[in-house]
Amino acid sequence: MVERVADKGLTFIMRIRLYRTVENMIDGVVVTFVRISDRKRADDVILASEPRSSAIVTKATVGGAEFDVDGRIILANETYCALAGHSFDQLRTLRVQDAMHPDDWQQNAEWFARLFAEGEAFRFNGRFFRRDGTTVWTHSNLSALRTGPPTIPLRLVPRSTPCNRASRYSVP
Repeated sequence: MVERVADKGLTFIMRIRLYRTVENMIDGVVVTFVRISDRKRADDVILASEPRSSAIVTKATVGGAEFDVDGRIILANETYCALAGHSFDQLRTLRVQDAMHPDDWQQNAEWFARLFAEGEAFRFNGRFFRRDGTTVWTHSNLSALRTGPPTIPLRLVPRSTPCNRASRYSVP
């Protein structure tokens, strides 16, 4: 299979197959051309947008993280790591319930279960332990990313302030 760009920006894939007789002797070739110009342009647009999309996530002023079904962090941006007081490698060894204050985890465990089972988004104010032993209050918004099983929650965490600690639980 060979990819070829022709005049006028058209892109084709050329496939060459041997034609064999019943006796398995080569008796010719079959050459096909498949126009893939539209697919190629779409691929180029996606590839060009990836660095921008990645920068939006990694440089955001809001902490963002993805968790697996066991509550382990599989992706976290720089802001999330700074809020948590851990490097990304350190965060990967923790589960969300390990970093969350036990009282807050008990109240949120059911919401996490619903998130995984039904994709029901939720938000809450809660306390998390930083690596240095201090506690940080956050306002967390969790929603399911349905990219195939398993469901992975996305957590966006702006820094919490005393005034937004008053409302602990709500559903968007």
